[in-house]
Amino acid sequence: MPKVSIIIPVYNVEKYLKQCLDSVVNQTMQDIEIICVNDCSTDNSLCILKEYAKKDSRIVIIDKDINEGLGCTRNVGQKHATGKYIMFLDSDDYIALDACEKLYNKIETDNVDVVFFNADRFYDGKNKFSPKINMELTLKDAYTSETFYAKDKYQYLLNQSREVWFKIYNKKFLDDNHITSSEHRLCEDTLFRLDLLLANPKCSILNDTLLYYRLRKGSLARSNHDKSKSDIIFDINKKCIDKILKFSFSEDEKLLFIKNQVRWLNIWTDTKVSDKKLKKRNLKKRRNEYKYFLFNFSLRKIMNLMYDTSFWRDISKIGNELFYIYYDYSKGYLQYRIKILCFKITIN
Repeated sequence: MPKVSIIIPVYNVEKYLKQCLDSVVNQTMQDIEIICVNDCSTDNSLCILKEYAKKDSRIVIIDKDINEGLGCTRNVGQKHATGKYIMFLDSDDYIALDACEKLYNKIETDNVDVVFFNADRFYDGKNKFSPKINMELTLKDAYTSETFYAKDKYQYLLNQSREVWFKIYNKKFLDDNHITSSEHRLCEDTLFRLDLLLANPKCSILNDTLLYYRLRKGSLARSNHDKSKSDIIFDINKKCIDKILKFSFSEDEKLLFIKNQVRWLNIWTDTKVSDKKLKKRNLKKRRNEYKYFLFNFSLRKIMNLMYDTSFWRDISKIGNELFYIYYDYSKGYLQYRIKILCFKITIN
């Protein structure tokens, strides 16, 4: 059994694939498995994979018959992985040469299910790097060199990026809890991250920058959204809200997750959309999404915990004023009027 399996989905990345593979085959820790899953590339990517596989027996190539997108492709690699621990690496990114060694030593020493680490981002064709994910900085007072369970740090971990690739995982933990990427062609990380947190893994943090994330034109994450992409986002959101509402934790914790989900929904169906008609259509759909969960909580709970401005802009048509009015007049008749106004405008 190899110590670490690195899963690399590949689709039309001939320009970047060699840099990705070079960073993996030259790792200081040799006992690794490199699973490259080709999602029906139409460029020279498969030829590059075969070229590298001839020179390195640790490379396993899985050549799919049907193009299914990043989530399905990652799941194929995860299913075939035989390492004790697994990492995900996108084929246009690359990792530090000592990444596997450092992460393996950390996860073994701490005896945890997940180790978080830092990543830098850079624009394609430029050498300027900036922090993409910095766990120590983001967790602030919650940062600790000690191990912790996800449940104890929900309010901090929910603010982390949803991507799967800045962590190393105990494969048995993922398998036992049936944690995989969703089969959507967009935001396939979202349900994976939610299932991971709900499974309450034991975690630790390695405060080293070990992955370099490339920002490039044409990627799904940076492209403008049309109706079909928005529909995918709404479908993912519905599945997430279902899981959150049904999960057996406190009302405050549920709202904490929902608040994070609402912020994500707004970004992907409003901020990333340029067409005005689609924005208007998405606003109506977002309000229907809110209707789905609003009646599960008291208005006081919602107003105390759901303080994201985009949520109140969506829900009330009167911007963030409703939020401030509530805090100015938190008792009595006006509070009742606010409740009526909120539900009348939003739901009727």
